[in-house]
Amino acid sequence: MALKEGYKEIKVRLPMQELEVLNAKVAHSRMTREKYIRCLIAEKPPIEYPPVDYRLIIRRVEELQDTLECLLQEDPEKRERAQMSLALENVSHTADMLRRVMLL
Repeated sequence: MALKEGYKEIKVRLPMQELEVLNAKVAHSRMTREKYIRCLIAEKPPIEYPPVDYRLIIRRVEELQDTLECLLQEDPEKRERAQMSLALENVSHTADMLRRVMLL
């Protein structure tokens, strides 16, 4: 494979244990090994990709948000309306924070 102009290829020898650690960290970041190492050189620590569970949590929080919105619209005169509004805001805020974590 030809290298781009201005690029130099380097080879690094690692003990098997270090290579396994590197490969595991690369897998968690969902980057290529080259990109991962470039992040380290640039002193920008690679961020691990969030686990699949985050998507499930976000989906569940969104379902709760929809349920709270429906309850709020069904009987807006209830005494607990302010509590439901606050709970809805908190659920919405939590979902937004989880989305931001996933996009990092």
